[in-house]
Amino acid sequence: MDASRQMLRHTLATLAYRLPWPEETARFFASLRTFEDYPASGFPLRKSVEKPSQGPIVDALTRVGQLALLRCMAATPIHGENYLGAEIAAGHIRQDQPPSRAEFD
Repeated sequence: MDASRQMLRHTLATLAYRLPWPEETARFFASLRTFEDYPASGFPLRKSVEKPSQGPIVDALTRVGQLALLRCMAATPIHGENYLGAEIAAGHIRQDQPPSRAEFD
């Protein structure tokens, strides 16, 4: 299958399986929880721990960067956060995150 056909199929599938926002965010946080819990589960990893960070995690971060770029182009930028000062706690994977303490402009 050629690349343009694959892109079209992917785009249509993405639109067809879209969920309302509350369900989509719940699905995101459930997936994130599963991702965090797996290494501590005792189940063997099929690949080295480096593979997820070199593949799907980096791909997700690339997409976040693309969205941030598009937001800047639309004059609605996402303000950066100083993660060294952020309140980060292991296992706190929920939508109700604490507010930013320090923001980069």
